[in-house]
Amino acid sequence: MDAPIFAPIIRTAPPSPSLDVPRVMRRARGLVRAHPFSLLAATLVFNAAPEVAVNAIHLDPSLSWMATLGVFSLTTIGSSVLGSFFVGWAALTLADDQGGRRNVSGFEVWKRLVVMGPSLILTALIFWLAVSFATVLIVVPGVILAAAWTLCVPAVVVERLSPLHALVRSAAITRGRRWPIVGLMGAVILVSGAIIWLGQELVGARTVLVFGTRAPLYADILHPILAGAYLGMIGVVIAAIFVETAPSDRSAALSEVFS
Repeated sequence: MDAPIFAPIIRTAPPSPSLDVPRVMRRARGLVRAHPFSLLAATLVFNAAPEVAVNAIHLDPSLSWMATLGVFSLTTIGSSVLGSFFVGWAALTLADDQGGRRNVSGFEVWKRLVVMGPSLILTALIFWLAVSFATVLIVVPGVILAAAWTLCVPAVVVERLSPLHALVRSAAITRGRRWPIVGLMGAVILVSGAIIWLGQELVGARTVLVFGTRAPLYADILHPILAGAYLGMIGVVIAAIFVETAPSDRSAALSEVFS
């Protein structure tokens, strides 16, 4: 009988898993310092821009509550899918930086993302639908599933895995590390959420003139920027966790990711 199709992936899980949080955060800071302009561009395109659309639909008073809920859910899922491209960009950039053998151009990174686009989209859809369903039923299984599959997007773009293989690969890498991952991501979310709340409190209901029309400064401008930065921070940390925890037998794939 043939060996199970996922056996090679599952066997790459480290024998004594751990999560070195300080090293993960150093990697995340290193990415921000080394690629500030690329990071800003990716954040605006994949994180901040979708937030503008979500806000516009959410605040439209002409829609019924059912229509608002349906469209808002679709746009939120779409925003999450676009966010997966940001995570993919961060993972590819960090993987190349770790290799240290050459610095690939931004064009090569975006080319890989475009080529892997269908797999990225399918992986993100499976992730968000499954996690959302599990969270609605019982919160804890949803959190555990989210932690187990946290690294599925980096696995797709860096290791060229199919969506299903990437989910299994992520579950294998995160085995024994899931609660530390939950704690780290929870801390990032709390800090980012506090910044967003502080921005809302400081700005309040102030308006600003945009193309001759008064627009809410926080809802239309500041919130999408802060929310984009919040999602960007999460994406960078996910990429750093993947590069830090990927087993040593995959180091060649990381250092020669564009070969």
